[in-house]
Amino acid sequence: NVFISPSSTLGQVKYEAAFCSIADLGCTFDMLRSRFDDLPIHRLCFHHAHQPLEYNNAYELLKEMVRYRRTNGAKVDCLGMTPLHVLACSGTHDLRLYRCLIDKFPRAMITKDRWGEPPLVYVLLSEPPMEIIHYFFEMHRLKWGKLPIDFGEMIKTLAMCKSKGYLNYTIKAQRTYFPNLKVEWPGILADVLACDGPQTCVELLRASAFYCSSRMSRDHSLEINQMVSDIVESKTYDAEKSDELYRLQIGYTMLHHA
Repeated sequence: NVFISPSSTLGQVKYEAAFCSIADLGCTFDMLRSRFDDLPIHRLCFHHAHQPLEYNNAYELLKEMVRYRRTNGAKVDCLGMTPLHVLACSGTHDLRLYRCLIDKFPRAMITKDRWGEPPLVYVLLSEPPMEIIHYFFEMHRLKWGKLPIDFGEMIKTLAMCKSKGYLNYTIKAQRTYFPNLKVEWPGILADVLACDGPQTCVELLRASAFYCSSRMSRDHSLEINQMVSDIVESKTYDAEKSDELYRLQIGYTMLHHA
């Protein structure tokens, strides 16, 4: 998420070299320098993360700003981002700000930027507190009835850069608010293995088993954990074992919901 000061003398050539992925979208140096012109909510969401906590009055300001039509929070900037995108990219998460924007501009939740991503992608990549993830999943269920992302692809990305604990509660949020969402775990595990090796695959196995096993009997949980431990000890990815683990998870989940 980039903002260039209006006083910057970087110039178009150096800008294209430094920010080629943005320049390739057709966003020029001058466009980025004026990115937040006449977009005060965008500007507030971008800069709030850089203010000392004791002086941060972003929530009070935002509550006042959303009352006026001229400060429409559904507008997009030169990168196709709504204020919700900008806030999600900031890495500084305040549930009050998200609530204020989504209550007033719910369509921003499914607006895609110039890279084709809705705000939820940036929320998940920035590893927010669990309450933020649960809030976004709950709002997507209530307002739109579905997630605006391919959850399986998102999990593959997260598996290669986030901790097992973070995967655990991301998967828990999905199973809490979208329990009927079909996730092709065998294919995901195979793709993760090919890209990042057995250890990451094992971490994902543990994470994908976590929520189901936490709701199972002790014997069922021990059975799944033993299978995962066998894979860890062998230091190899056994496709047959992972498929059996997947079948156990699905079977016990269906039994629980029956």
